[in-house]
Amino acid sequence: MARRKNLTEFEKEQIIAEWKAGRSQRWIAGEHNISVGSVNKLCKEIPQDNIAIVNANVFVKQELATRSEQEVNAVHNLVDEKTKHIQFFNNAAVANIQQMMSKVGEETKIVEHKMASEAIAKAKETVCGKSPETAIQINNEPAPITKITRVIVDPINDTVEEY
Repeated sequence: MARRKNLTEFEKEQIIAEWKAGRSQRWIAGEHNISVGSVNKLCKEIPQDNIAIVNANVFVKQELATRSEQEVNAVHNLVDEKTKHIQFFNNAAVANIQQMMSKVGEETKIVEHKMASEAIAKAKETVCGKSPETAIQINNEPAPITKITRVIVDPINDTVEEY
C-alpha cells in the first residue's frame, strides 16, 4: 500500500463516524486507502455507540419495505412532524435553563422557572402525547390485599401462636 499524506480533519471525522456506526477497521482502512493501524490509532477508545441506531434504521427499512407507498409516506410524514415537535420543546426547555443560568446571582425567583418548565412539559405532553417513560397506567383493579401475620414461637413449651 502506498503511503498517504496526513489525513485532513474532515477525513478523520468521517473515519470516526464510520467507526461509531459499526464499520470494521479493515473496511474503513480499505475505503480510505490507509492502514488498519492508522484506523486503530484514530479510533482507539472511541465506542461504537451508533450501532443501535443503525440496527433500528435497518429494522424500520425492512418493515417499510412490505408496506404500500402511501403507508410509507404517511409514516415518514408523521415521524418528521413528531421530530419537529419534540425538537421544538427540547429547545424551549434548553432556552428556559439558559435563561435561569444567566440570572444566577440576580434576584430571581426559581418558582418562575419552575412554572415555565412545567408549562413546557404540559405543552409537550399535549402536542406529542405522553411518553412511555412518564405515562402512568391507571386501571380499576383493586390493590392486592396483604395479610400480615404475627407469629410467636415458644421453644420451651414447643408452641406456635399466630395473631
